[in-house]
Amino acid sequence: MARHYSNKDFFRQMPNALLARYFQARGLFNDLDFSAMKEGKPDELFAAWLTLMEGQRNAMDAEFRDIFEMSCEKGFRAIIDEAEFQLGEDMFTAWVERLLRVLRCNMVTLVVAQHDVQLATNRS
Repeated sequence: MARHYSNKDFFRQMPNALLARYFQARGLFNDLDFSAMKEGKPDELFAAWLTLMEGQRNAMDAEFRDIFEMSCEKGFRAIIDEAEFQLGEDMFTAWVERLLRVLRCNMVTLVVAQHDVQLATNRS
């Protein structure tokens, strides 16, 4: 089944810190406080996005579509296959080990955050 793409949904799904890095690297939206935006609520970003020229939006939207397409299981497998081909066995193994460490760290962060939410909910 094909997945639906829209840039507004893409902005909702992407962490604000990554959106900030992307746009600031291009010298865009420097006056927008990404850290103050609520995660998954990119209304300010989307309003700023609409002020860009169509050609500018189209070029970035093509990059966002590529990221979106690679963010599914099939896309992730393509990344793994290409990394194995490009890196060779030793470097690929090191890369996978590093990737697993990052994923474990992110999972621990997620579990701690969920625990904090549960504590806050129980207190209210």
